[in-house]
Amino acid sequence: GNLLPGSALIGSALMYFNEDHFEAAGVTEPPATLAGIREAAEAIAASGVTDTSGNPVTAPFVLKLDPWMMEFLLTGNSSPIIGSSNGRGGVPVESAFDNETTRELLTWVQEMHADGLLLAIPDSPGALDHYLAMATQAASFSIETSSAATSIAAFLAGEDLGNTGGVEVPEGDAADAANQLSIGASRFPGMVDGGLSQMGGAAIYLTNEGSAAEQAAGWEFIKFLNEPEQQQTMLLTGSYLPFVPAAMDLPDVADFTSNDTAGTWLGLSWEQVQEMDADFPGPQMGPYTDVRDVMRAGLDDLILGGADLDDVVTTT
Repeated sequence: GNLLPGSALIGSALMYFNEDHFEAAGVTEPPATLAGIREAAEAIAASGVTDTSGNPVTAPFVLKLDPWMMEFLLTGNSSPIIGSSNGRGGVPVESAFDNETTRELLTWVQEMHADGLLLAIPDSPGALDHYLAMATQAASFSIETSSAATSIAAFLAGEDLGNTGGVEVPEGDAADAANQLSIGASRFPGMVDGGLSQMGGAAIYLTNEGSAAEQAAGWEFIKFLNEPEQQQTMLLTGSYLPFVPAAMDLPDVADFTSNDTAGTWLGLSWEQVQEMDADFPGPQMGPYTDVRDVMRAGLDDLILGGADLDDVVTTT
């Protein structure tokens, strides 16, 4: 009676940071909490580090206002966003967003932005402005999905990213500057010490709507995707962690996670996946897109539109 995916594209989230900015500001360890992010941002802003145009970095932490980011932070802190035990104890019929933990998180984002320490990027399809801020050193660190690891590494190496959603990527001197960046990655931060990540990615299902031949072909394709060799390809070229753990034991994967820049980042992400709380993996709900649309609008209103926190939390 359970609906299970035949395969999945798996990821977690990581913090990406400018190692030179951290060193110049005396930040010896990547921040692991919200308080640590503020402390690092304050230290960098006070250090006098500059972007590629020589302008002082005043808003070191850049964050795309993506609803999944808030969801991950809340899940990592064992805080639900919907009722019925975050949808795991039955069909949820109400929001659980209005709580002390959510208010604490949104207040932190609001105050970081108000104090000029956070560069807020609206969430839109193909938005790369937070990457561009890192590439031009206008910002020093950010949080993003681990499934962006190979793209970030390619971007910083000046490689062609293909369709960027209309966003201009650095060329010429800006591209050369990006190539000189020293970017590191660390664990997804918690709201407090010990915070975990949440599983991200996409599930692949086989439906019963097609003909018998189409369903059989779909099953063959799912089996193909789950072969360790295909799982390896999706990891090495697409940053998706394997749905079949045996793929991590393949020689090329071991070499990738040990010696490649993006590979070491993804190895860290894989560790986080193993540590996730099986009793609190994240919300389960049908209208996922609708819920995230509401969360996205609330974030935009709060951070970019100056809306009242109480109004945003109670409406969401």
